[in-house]
Amino acid sequence: DHLETWQDLLDFAPKLKAAGNPVGTAVSQTSDAEHTWRSLMWSHGAAEFSADGKTVAIDSPETRTVLNMAKTLYGSMENSVLSWADVDNNTYLQSGKGSWIYNPISAYRTIEAQNKDLAAKINVDNPLKGTKAQIASIQFTVYGIWNFSKNIDAARWFLIDYSDDWEAQFTASKGYNNPFLKAHQKKPMPVLGADTKLSHLQDIAGFVQPVGYPGPSSQAAYDSLNNHHVSDMFANFITGKKTIDDTIADAKKRLQDSLTKFPV
Repeated sequence: DHLETWQDLLDFAPKLKAAGNPVGTAVSQTSDAEHTWRSLMWSHGAAEFSADGKTVAIDSPETRTVLNMAKTLYGSMENSVLSWADVDNNTYLQSGKGSWIYNPISAYRTIEAQNKDLAAKINVDNPLKGTKAQIASIQFTVYGIWNFSKNIDAARWFLIDYSDDWEAQFTASKGYNNPFLKAHQKKPMPVLGADTKLSHLQDIAGFVQPVGYPGPSSQAAYDSLNNHHVSDMFANFITGKKTIDDTIADAKKRLQDSLTKFPV
């Protein structure tokens, strides 16, 4: 079956665990955890910073809601998720035991190459909907040119030509390196457009936001990411290390430290 909402996941997770196939997502200092929990937050109206990026916004009813949701979800997972590295959710799904993970299509592509029978049983869905939105936190690549370069114009044109060659990159990555320039999203897209199981991912750009949402992708937002403020917040509450008030107070202080260090 397809899960459409985070609440669907919470409803089905206990049944999946009882069947011997628990859901799994990292509750650790990993990239996967950072993006999973931000996706849950943003889809329910919670955020680290305000829309202008100038104020810490973590202390909210919405944050309390998603922390409680995460703790409930953890009850249907295995304790090993507390020490997962980024590869572990992939291998968990590959094992045939895991019933659900929150991950790009790389996990599915690996299984597709190694175990076609298992791959045939796997659904690749859009990001889960929350009560406020349907948003996934993404990783993206930014290219820059040193301002002291003696070949700035040549470098600029190289990047223009390189980005225009996106179809070859997209095909080589089997649909993983998704372009977000509108002119590069015309259907049918390479790879995804020809795959009935993945064709809906041609519209994925409409569901994603960068770190810092709903504000700018600021240095403060990336300081939060690099120092695991969000994943630590969820881990502190999920494991019972801190009460919900102390969890949020700790996250608020750390986020304010990031904003003080890198004001917007």
